[in-house]
Amino acid sequence: MYSDEIIPYEKLIRKNLQFVDMDLDTDDLFLSNYKAILQAYYDLKTFSGSYFRSRRLEKSWAFFIFNVKFV
Repeated sequence: MYSDEIIPYEKLIRKNLQFVDMDLDTDDLFLSNYKAILQAYYDLKTFSGSYFRSRRLEKSWAFFIFNVKFV
């Protein structure tokens, strides 16, 4: 009731590319490259240490919030 509609990422990218074309008045320049843009996203590889760093940061924030809440 109070949440946004959940749409697949592919549809979101397509919709955003349509808005970019509309805002920049470029006909369908960006939308015509939809498949290439989506493929570039799928081909991205994560940095090997990013998962562990994000988990450590997440734990640090949880610790910080817990301490601030009870001070």
